[in-house]
Amino acid sequence: MENSAPRAPKKRFVTLLLEIVVLLCVVAVSAVLGWYIGRSEGKNVRAVTRQFEGERQRAAGLRAERAELREKIRILQESSTQQQETDVDRLLARKEDEWKKQLNQVRIEAEVEKVKRVEELEREVRLLKMSERMKEQAAEGDDSQVPQGVAEGLTPRARQVCAEMLAWEELTPDELEAARARLRAELGARSLVRVKFGSGSAHVGTDDLDALRIALTDTSDFSLILAVGFADTGGDEELNRELGSLRAQNTADSLQGIIRRGQLVESIYLGETARFGAKAENRVVEVWELER
Repeated sequence: MENSAPRAPKKRFVTLLLEIVVLLCVVAVSAVLGWYIGRSEGKNVRAVTRQFEGERQRAAGLRAERAELREKIRILQESSTQQQETDVDRLLARKEDEWKKQLNQVRIEAEVEKVKRVEELEREVRLLKMSERMKEQAAEGDDSQVPQGVAEGLTPRARQVCAEMLAWEELTPDELEAARARLRAELGARSLVRVKFGSGSAHVGTDDLDALRIALTDTSDFSLILAVGFADTGGDEELNRELGSLRAQNTADSLQGIIRRGQLVESIYLGETARFGAKAENRVVEVWELER
């Protein structure tokens, strides 16, 4: 019992010493860990601070870029608006010019139509006056010396011409030419064309129509177109009369479709003749123009 009592303090001392050593170790470890952690945290804070500063600068740069872009967009919008307004003004000006041109064209066309209508009315008046004068002239002409039954039903001027033609039967070619010239000078009558017919035929063919159309191109307005039929000296006289009259009438009917406005057409058969030469040459209708 006396030997074990002195050992207890030594044990407590060792235990205390161990505890102190452990405590010191713990403190040392804690200090090291604290220093390391503090250093790491300091590094992280500085990194975060630098990163934050960088982000703030980037945000400022983005805000500046955004402001610059907004300014550019505003300028573009203003420029676009001005351009649009300019384009609209140009379009309206162009449309206005087009409308003015169209209006002027309509006015010009209206004036032209008015002038045409006035000219047509004046022409109608002239035609009416000319028609009345033609009727008066148709009744004129001294046909008292024309034998009874010659060219009956014709106007006096046409009867005079036909009476002159009937006296040409025995004339020589030179005398006949002189008589034609005198007829033109005194009575204003001239031969235009001769339409030839085959034996027994009274048909006016296409070529004959073309010849008539060409012959009438240089005739005067309001003149009298006279179709004078003849027959050759062979065959039955009454049959020749019927055939010659039919030829003259058919020629006159053809002329009705191609004469000028205001012209008149008359037809007559003047009998058998040999004045045009060979027998076949006398189966004709001679078309004359009588000036009035």
